[in-house]
Amino acid sequence: LALAAGTACVLLSGCEYFVGTEERIARAERALEAGDSGAAVVDLKNVLQKEPTNSQARLLLATAELARGDVAAAAADLEK
Repeated sequence: LALAAGTACVLLSGCEYFVGTEERIARAERALEAGDSGAAVVDLKNVLQKEPTNSQARLLLATAELARGDVAAAAADLEK
């Protein structure tokens, strides 16, 4: 019963639990290249929740925020 409940949770969550930092950063880079800065921001914020000192993710987040026109957020992330 516990195994079935665990499997159901993973399936319902879209398996995002198993996506690693490198994959999230790569996915964010692809999203930025495709012009989808919103998706990039989501992935990068998820990376930074687990790894607040990840400088690559922080720089990409600032880039994505600039692409969205959010200069204040980009400046704040560059300062961090």
